[in-house]
Amino acid sequence: MALGALNICFKDASAQALYMLGKQMPDYNDKTVVEIAHDARAIHFMAHPCVQKWLTQLFKGNLHVKELEWGFFRLPYWFKVSSG
Repeated sequence: MALGALNICFKDASAQALYMLGKQMPDYNDKTVVEIAHDARAIHFMAHPCVQKWLTQLFKGNLHVKELEWGFFRLPYWFKVSSG
């Protein structure tokens, strides 16, 4: 039922759906909807494009990759440095 509700909400108001995924629920020990779904092992809910988009924004939203050089020394290209 939760997956069906997420489908409808994501189609009608994607920004509101993304906001609600991160909202803490006081009735559930201040857990977010994603945390509740994780605890319940609801893999189909966690695989929904809306949840995946929310997770991507959460973990990669504030990363800014830049090159650092110190004289003759340069970090390898595979080494990522976050400046956030």
